[in-house]
Amino acid sequence: PGGTYANQVGQSVCHTCSKGKYSTGSAATCTSCTAGTYQSAMGSTNCMDSKPGQFSPSGSYQCSTCHAGTYSLAAAPKCTNCVAGKVSDSGVSVCTDCAAGKFSFAAEGSCTDCPAGKYNTVAASATCTSCEAGMYSSSGVTSCETCPSGKYSGIASASCQPCAAGTYTSVPKSSTCMKCDKGKYQGNVGTTFCYSCNPGTYAATTGQLTCQNCAPGTYTPDYATAVCESCIPGTYTKRSAATYCDDCLQGQYQPSSGSV
Repeated sequence: PGGTYANQVGQSVCHTCSKGKYSTGSAATCTSCTAGTYQSAMGSTNCMDSKPGQFSPSGSYQCSTCHAGTYSLAAAPKCTNCVAGKVSDSGVSVCTDCAAGKFSFAAEGSCTDCPAGKYNTVAASATCTSCEAGMYSSSGVTSCETCPSGKYSGIASASCQPCAAGTYTSVPKSSTCMKCDKGKYQGNVGTTFCYSCNPGTYAATTGQLTCQNCAPGTYTPDYATAVCESCIPGTYTKRSAATYCDDCLQGQYQPSSGSV
């Protein structure tokens, strides 16, 4: 009868097919279940398809569950890896898209947030895109934010940095800060402008935090001065930070410039 076999001539009884095998009758041997099928009972005349989310190699008496990151349809000889951008729990028949702001590599069981400084805008993404310079992002987002004026960032930044003292940026989305011009200064961080040096003071180089006083014998009446002028012959000043030079008194003279 089916489910049994006789492998010798003249046998008085038939042997029962073991689990994972079957016969349809008058068989000299039992046939192993093909891959994708199984049989858990002895003495069977057929094999059954493995269920979705499971698999079975040839000769199986039970199905095995697909592990996380893989899937299978019915009658599967093995599980298939989820492609990058899709994930699965164990024992499922389909992989699920990662949401926008997340990604996955192939054969993974869960999605990962895009790291800070990166983003993506579509579901089922295998990668994340770096924020461009002048922008930033936290983790797991679908877009980058713009750095405000007074701050800057490089590529793939998680935050914006304030402009250092002596520098500024007056526009949003800056990748760098500019040094204050000669004759100007800025002692604070994260600013959008530089101050002009007051009359009597100067800044000879760019990127200054403060202005210097004009030395005695020199002066400047103007704002935003890069260099102080020397007092002309016949004038002088003993003051620092002078905005003008004094005329020599009656009966006195001064033939040199820059005199104190």
